[in-house]
Amino acid sequence: KERITAMDLGDSEGNRYTPFLMLNSKPSKVPEVRAENARIRHGFCRHVWKEI
Repeated sequence: KERITAMDLGDSEGNRYTPFLMLNSKPSKVPEVRAENARIRHGFCRHVWKEI
């Protein structure tokens, strides 16, 4: 299951900051794929990495 969260931040003075996205996904159950994702894609799966 992959999840995405949009963060919209501001401070008490009324300043707004650029929104950003946080992506969460479970690691692969296949050890070879998990190692490839960690080595090449910084832990993201190949489907999510195409969209980044």
